[in-house]
Amino acid sequence: MSDISFLAEKVFVHRWPHDTPLWNDETKKKLDDTINKNPEPKKLPLMKNLYKLKILHFPIS
Repeated sequence: MSDISFLAEKVFVHRWPHDTPLWNDETKKKLDDTINKNPEPKKLPLMKNLYKLKILHFPIS
């Protein structure tokens, strides 16, 4: 794991690009409960070429 990380007060996860498949209700609820609507600060470690937020991985382009 990298030594570089960011602390974010607000994080909102959304699909990108917009023409990708829709998320199911379970995935949307999980994102809302853990990230989108959770007021706790989120630590965003930078790992090589992606951010890792809880168990989710987001490629950096």
